[in-house]
Amino acid sequence: MSIGVWIVLAVVAIVIMIAGARSVKTPAELSPQAEPVPEVEIDEDLEPFVEWLILEASEQTGMAVHADEDAVARIVEAALKAREALATQPTYHLSIPFLMSDSSDPKHFELDISKEDLQEHL
Repeated sequence: MSIGVWIVLAVVAIVIMIAGARSVKTPAELSPQAEPVPEVEIDEDLEPFVEWLILEASEQTGMAVHADEDAVARIVEAALKAREALATQPTYHLSIPFLMSDSSDPKHFELDISKEDLQEHL
């Protein structure tokens, strides 16, 4: 192939990459209410708390956490532990290392939760 063909192919590849990057939503554009939570068993009474945690995780990681079934399942598990811990203590440090990852690095989710946070989002 000639150099001209390689240049055209490179330009086309760059245009495709730029178009794909523009279609990625920012955390501010993500709405957990607009997107259904994947098929993960959630207690009905805990669902608003889980949705709040998913939104917090999306904002913290910059990724669409609600679209990843494994990440949602880990958040549900952490929500159950947080609810149990907050029954006997005033605050709980939620930590989910390696919740998700992208091409740059792994994304961790950490959040200090108070009893008031839990009550507000139930």
